[in-house]
Amino acid sequence: SKWGVALTAQGVTSTVTGSDVITGISLNGYVSSFTTALLMQHENTKKNTTFGYNFGVGITNESIRPQRTNPSTTIENHYPSLLASIFTSYRMSKDFNLSISPMVMVHDPVKAVNYLYGKGGNLADEDISLFLNVAVCYHLF
Repeated sequence: SKWGVALTAQGVTSTVTGSDVITGISLNGYVSSFTTALLMQHENTKKNTTFGYNFGVGITNESIRPQRTNPSTTIENHYPSLLASIFTSYRMSKDFNLSISPMVMVHDPVKAVNYLYGKGGNLADEDISLFLNVAVCYHLF
């Protein structure tokens, strides 16, 4: 059983379809986000298998590209994110692991709490996302 620090990067691209309920303007377009986070990690190792969890904070950079008459218009947002996950990994060799990790990511947690209390929301800032990450990991140290 040991504690450590992990650095993670998560990139997501998706599409948006619909219209703004207030203005009626089309919101059709693309949303891309990239989150970099520093995590505290706890793990237990038994033979070639490791189980653990991690949690931490990060910064998300988001770009929204609407498909309007001027598709070159891009809306940029930057906000904090909270991350938490559990993971299991299998050691394939001395330096490589196969890792499976379900993750919860809360984008802009302050706005998310305000939204829950009826103080309004935005297109994409205060999302709560669930991911299932499958990765091949290389250990540097």
